[in-house]
Formats: sequence, C-alpha cells, structure tokens
Amino acid sequence: MKTKWIRLLPLAFCCTCLSSFGQSADQIAAAKDILAKAPPAELAAKCAQLVAGAPAREKVAVAAAVGHAVAKVSPPGTPAAVTAVAVREPSTAPSVAAAAATELPNSAPAIAVAAIKSPRVSERDVRAAVVAAAPGQSVAIITALVQARGAAR
Repeated sequence: MKTKWIRLLPLAFCCTCLSSFGQSADQIAAAKDILAKAPPAELAAKCAQLVAGAPAREKVAVAAAVGHAVAKVSPPGTPAAVTAVAVREPSTAPSVAAAAATELPNSAPAIAVAAIKSPRVSERDVRAAVVAAAPGQSVAIITALVQARGAAR
C-alpha cells in the first residue's frame, strides 16, 4: 500500500504543474511580447528576471508562461533560459522545464538537464514534470538526466 502512494506522488505533482499551465494564456502572451523585444544575449537573464519579479504565489504560473514563451521566441536559447530561471528560482524549475518541453518535445532531454544545473533543484521533480510534458521522450529524458548526474560527480 505504501508503494502505491509513493508512485502516485510524482503524478500528483505533475497534475498540479500542468493545471497551472492552462491558467496562464494571458501570461504567455505577455511574456512572449516581452521576450521578443529582448536581445538574444539577454534572453535568459530576462526570463529569470520575469519569474523572480512575480508575486510569490504566482511564480510557478509565471515560470510556466515564460517556459512556453521562450520556447516559441527562441528555441535554441530555451535550455539557457531554463537554467537561468532554475538557478534564480529553484522551486519553479519543474514548471519552466515542463512548459518548455511541451513546446519543444524533441529538446526535452536538453531542457531537463538544463533545469537541474542548480544544486537546489530536485531532479526527481524535474524528471516527473518533463516526462509528463513529453512522454514520447521519456527514455531519452531519463538517460540524459542519468548521464548529467554521472558527469557532475
């Protein structure tokens, strides 16, 4: 019985994260407008600044909006932006990574690895959120995270 609850925890976390994504259509549009005006060299810092400047109870939703927006505005810059947000606001790393992976499923492994670059980020939470966002890439995501963990040692 105890094992069932442990297996359900990541699912509950993902559902919580995914429900916040749907509430932020206006935030995605606003973030996309702001990020589209940012110079490419400042895009990652701008993403982190947007999330850090959000009220505490809205940080997760803003991070998700930023993840969606940066993936649309600059797909090649998405992993760097995810890292910047994760380093500045570690609690939002699963949300920003999952949102970006939703937009760029083929880049989900790189996005997941980018999200765990901060030592204060839970790899387990990021893995669950990104796999839920890009289930077709689950093996590649887990492999990339394991390799990143091995390289960090």
